[in-house]
Amino acid sequence: MTPTLHKLVTFVEQPMVRQGVSRIPIVLVVFCFIALCLSCHQDSPSKSPSQSAIDYAEASTPDEAAKNYTRTFAVTHPRILEDARRDLRDDIALRASWRLAVIDALREHGDGASQRIDVSEFLADVHDRIPLKVPSWWADHVMTATLNSRGNPHFDPKVLKLLWSANRGLDVLATSKNVNVHNGSIVVVSSSGQVATPLAEPPRELVIEGGTPLASLLSGEKCYLARADDIPTPYNLYCYDLTDGRVDYQARVWAAGDLISYTGRGHHFIELRASAKAVYVFGAASDVVYIEAFRVTDRKCVLRFCTAY
Repeated sequence: MTPTLHKLVTFVEQPMVRQGVSRIPIVLVVFCFIALCLSCHQDSPSKSPSQSAIDYAEASTPDEAAKNYTRTFAVTHPRILEDARRDLRDDIALRASWRLAVIDALREHGDGASQRIDVSEFLADVHDRIPLKVPSWWADHVMTATLNSRGNPHFDPKVLKLLWSANRGLDVLATSKNVNVHNGSIVVVSSSGQVATPLAEPPRELVIEGGTPLASLLSGEKCYLARADDIPTPYNLYCYDLTDGRVDYQARVWAAGDLISYTGRGHHFIELRASAKAVYVFGAASDVVYIEAFRVTDRKCVLRFCTAY
């Protein structure tokens, strides 16, 4: 027993021994109290993730999300992250799941060497949380994840390079066969091929020539369009009503949120998919992957996950 601990036990037991209380239970009580204090000190994060996780999920800008991420996930104990992984909110659950995968890789990470990130549980969580089929190319890209020499996530661009090669020189992604772009106009052909709807005054970002291919998705009477840059900077998602060819609404996709500096050209690929309630944007680059979802009725963002924040 250390001198400090002996003094503490003596301080507690002296008045109790005078009253006829046995020394053994007193010592046990003191030891249990100390063990409890040490456990709380080691396991408690600087802030409970409950409210800060909500702050993260409801951030109004990428910068705000990044700051809340640091407070919520970067300093949180793995046991609490496991609880957050079961959160009812998909964005909180997926962010906690990704952070757990990174923490496991950091434990194995050596100075100056890259370390593979085991993303199997994270991808299982994505498949469980997303109510539609996740693009296979996106999952394949995630599986190349490693930590670089500085401990930051990196993805092998080989999957994206193949996608870019297959779509090189196209105005519209090869998968978007129902959309035609020509001379500043966009015409959407119905799934049956019977009706062609010209879109009213499409914004220049959708019809610009020589840019990245246009991503599109037909879902009922709606057509969703987005043209991302070759680096994952924010861009717009447009929803057109095919009954009149006019814009129903537009939403802002954060992607990497301008939080990463880029030089030169990159490889950034996106795909749009829709469920009954939301349209999903799956995006990936060499240093980030993300999923964002917007409610079909009013463009409200209902899910925003990104490995950059």
